Amino acid sequence: MRAALLVAVVVAAAGTARAQSVATGSRYLPVDHWAYEYIGRLKDRGYLPDLNPLVQPYRRLEVARDLVRLDPDTLREPIAEWVRLLRRELAPELDRLAGKDAPNIGFLAMAGGRASTSQRLDPTRPTGDHGAWPQYRAGAWMETGPIAAEARLYGDTYFRSDPDGIDPGCDPRDYVDGETDNGYVSVVLPFAALDVGRFSRNWGLLGTQGLMISDNPTPYPSVGLEVHVGHVTARAFSGELDRLAGVKRQIAAQRLD
Repeated sequence: MRAALLVAVVVAAAGTARAQSVATGSRYLPVDHWAYEYIGRLKDRGYLPDLNPLVQPYRRLEVARDLVRLDPDTLREPIAEWVRLLRRELAPELDRLAGKDAPNIGFLAMAGGRASTSQRLDPTRPTGDHGAWPQYRAGAWMETGPIAAEARLYGDTYFRSDPDGIDPGCDPRDYVDGETDNGYVSVVLPFAALDVGRFSRNWGLLGTQGLMISDNPTPYPSVGLEVHVGHVTARAFSGELDRLAGVKRQIAAQRLD
């Protein structure tokens, strides 16, 4: 019943946006993305004033809207280079804002690994044998009109031998075989936004924990809603956290900006 209602709301919202000919859908910039390091540096220096400092993840398009006003050729180093890095990452969104053709579907594939002389990666508390642990991410995304959708799998063999249980609520095999760490459908309208899926949120200052729950936040399924009236925005979401000692934990939060 609840799922059917959510689907109906998404379809109705998409239909409303088509009627208004407004295309505002945008993917999220995951909270673990490298771009937040440079977004934070720019905000600390008074740049990117329109980005809410207490609500992440940001949508890629809203970062691009704030970034488009910065010309790196008029800025001193290293600020100019930070802007260039973000501009390269957000090039499709900047093209979209400029009225140019931009891709509305794409794929992601990344592979890497880590190696250590200790099973515990903290060099001040080594334990266990040395090893090398491959990891990967693979996914796809789509944007059309007010709708954005993304699905991404994450796998990391380190969780088989992690001595500290970084993800105590998860079966380590899930993260080896592949776990959805960023998968959602989002509808963005001029007056409201709705998202349903699995990803990490942070309602706190950049670099602080906020609603990330811990230093190592794991994505969790949630339903979120935003409503905009003038300069006021109301946000609310509810989600299910990982089980801990067999107990199902849930989270619900609201805020008014």
